[in-house]
Amino acid sequence: MASILIIHLTEIRATAVSQDSTLEKLIEAAGQIPSYDIPQIFGLDMSAEVRSRVLKATSMFNSINLAANPPVVASNTSTDDTSLMETISSIMGKIQPIPADILNTSDNGSKLSAPLNTFFKIEIMFLNAAWQRATRDLQRLQSIIEGSTTASADDVALLEKIKMKEASIAWSPEYWWRCDSLDSWVQSYTLCREHICSINQKCRGRCIWLPGLCNPNALLNAILQEEARSSRGKGITIDTLQISYTITKYSDPKSIRDAPKEGIYIYGCVLEGASWDSQSSKLVHKEDSVPQNFPVIHVTAIPRASAISKRKVLWAPLYTAEKRTAKAFVDYIPLPIDGNELEWSQGGVALICNE
Repeated sequence: MASILIIHLTEIRATAVSQDSTLEKLIEAAGQIPSYDIPQIFGLDMSAEVRSRVLKATSMFNSINLAANPPVVASNTSTDDTSLMETISSIMGKIQPIPADILNTSDNGSKLSAPLNTFFKIEIMFLNAAWQRATRDLQRLQSIIEGSTTASADDVALLEKIKMKEASIAWSPEYWWRCDSLDSWVQSYTLCREHICSINQKCRGRCIWLPGLCNPNALLNAILQEEARSSRGKGITIDTLQISYTITKYSDPKSIRDAPKEGIYIYGCVLEGASWDSQSSKLVHKEDSVPQNFPVIHVTAIPRASAISKRKVLWAPLYTAEKRTAKAFVDYIPLPIDGNELEWSQGGVALICNE
């Protein structure tokens, strides 16, 4: 450490030191180091301070220049501006917020359990936040095109996205994956809103369209909490429970007339890599690669000790998007099979949420 300090003191010529200097002389020499920063003290390049000042000056100049000469979008007399205004007005006309009291307007006298009620409140919060961000940005773009507001660099970038029929990623709720094109964003938001607004219809609160959720994983946690709080779950904690999946005979969710006595129904998935034989309730091989609509799944919470399956199953992953990433993963669904599990796994069998 002393030799390093000697080198640095010598390089900056703060004082004359030698290799045989005592510790007291080194401390005295260190006290003579100027209080302002000298890059060489820290082993930096000779031009480090100059480079830092240049970057600060450039950033300040760019800020002053942007304030003095902001980018201005042309007036709305051009064909492009007219088309943009029509596109923006069309989007704002198609998307609407979810009423805050939607969970309190049940038309069949049934009530959601506290965990499910909390889950849907958070889903509504996600979607309404997306609506607020989109509406705020679109209203600002309208005023820019009309000439009443000055456009920032971000506004110009967003206008270009709208021209290219692309949605802003900032409009998508957390955990949401649908933000590629403008049309798909509007369609996805509309479908999700319709699904949430229908949960108080007969058994809809327990027959859930999985692709319409912002955070499907939170739904599974709500099911565990519901079971732990129920009369059946007295003395049971969440960590002693696990999610159980049963494939039903319902191929069309519209045919469901009553809610399940326990848990929920989920639907809206397609099966890739295999086919589902509803007669034998198991996976079968398929020749083509076209995804198959999967039946409604009954989701419940059961004690871990009773979760042993007597049939040979493939634990097929369930994803919220076609791109099978960790962010899109929800859970593993046990699907009965014949034959070797490894063979089915290598076939890429998976369930995908179908928008």
